[in-house]
Amino acid sequence: MITDPPDLPDDGAARGNGPVPPVSTFAQRPTSPMSSAPRPIQVDLLRRNGPLWFAHHLLAVTAQAVAARNLARSRALEERYGLPGTNTVRVNRTVWQRWDWSNGGREWTPSTEWQTALVEEFVLAHPESAGTVLEVGPGGGRWTVPLAGRARDVVLVDIAPAVLEHCWRLLGSAVRAEYVLTDGRSLPGVPDRTVDFVFSFDCFVHVAPADFAAYAAEFARVVRDGGVLVLHHPDRRTGRGWRSALTTEHVRSALTAQGFAVLRVCDRWGSHGQFGVDGYRDAITVARKKPVGRTETDG
Repeated sequence: MITDPPDLPDDGAARGNGPVPPVSTFAQRPTSPMSSAPRPIQVDLLRRNGPLWFAHHLLAVTAQAVAARNLARSRALEERYGLPGTNTVRVNRTVWQRWDWSNGGREWTPSTEWQTALVEEFVLAHPESAGTVLEVGPGGGRWTVPLAGRARDVVLVDIAPAVLEHCWRLLGSAVRAEYVLTDGRSLPGVPDRTVDFVFSFDCFVHVAPADFAAYAAEFARVVRDGGVLVLHHPDRRTGRGWRSALTTEHVRSALTAQGFAVLRVCDRWGSHGQFGVDGYRDAITVARKKPVGRTETDG
């Protein structure tokens, strides 16, 4: 999960030391005024800075424009053919295994009020969250703690051993918790029809569509009839935040194909819509597993 740095909070306040962004992210940065400057300005830059500076700067601006065009083309290929791009399983595992989790993921929390409102809106509002809860991608545990405080027991699933170890130290022995190392597509060892509530935040924004579809099939296997999913994911791609090509349409299609009814898709919440995940054009999907044999219209 790489960004510029990874998965900036919606207020744009980056904190902590992140991995070096992939080369492609540099093409997204503002271009020089010279890239579209009229000839008199270019002549002025040449006279004031000299030919050596001018030549290097011209090459940099040209390379940046070429990189931006090729980045757009590579993303078009991802979307057309379902390619993972830089959001591969191996890249995700490497980045989050090396991440410094000492801040508990709070570097991606715009405010305490934002986090509290999200828990109230998407966790406490669902009685299923008091049963067996499965969290995919717990990261530093900023959602794990409130989930575990309410749930009967929790199952934490992550692609990086370092994340599971961090959460194990965070929760201690007072919480009934299981820790599952995933291959990025499955929920190994989680028994069929044992989960009441699935929660995931800041995970599927970095997961390719094909891998999400595999997870959707696993959710159908492990979730009880009537169980609820709350999943944060990209809505539309912006080129920021190292988002994958996954969209709301992909999520809805994958879930409905596995027998889930989509109840709600939103990007803002709160009494006045004052909280949201729309900074990167993300969304949150809430879905419920239909009982076998029941035909329920998606809401």
